[in-house]
Amino acid sequence: ENGVIASVNVYVAGVNTKIDPAKEDEGAWLEDMDGTIVQRGTVTRSDMTTADITFAALPPSGKYRFVLAGRNGAGEEFGVSMAKKIVEVIND
Repeated sequence: ENGVIASVNVYVAGVNTKIDPAKEDEGAWLEDMDGTIVQRGTVTRSDMTTADITFAALPPSGKYRFVLAGRNGAGEEFGVSMAKKIVEVIND
């Protein structure tokens, strides 16, 4: 469901979603509403329009920001673009 994370496996569809997981400043994570990273995800696959992310565990249920950060395959001379979306985590 859009805007809800209830599984450790997350599928993202959009534009410019290609992530290089070898780069420290690229990736996907959940932040609390103060901007503190509470859980990093592992990007298992990504391309220009979709990304698959797996979390080792989900944080407690509540509102978080899901962040996707990357260069869409461009070199390190380009800045990292970040997409942020407020999501509801359901951790039952």
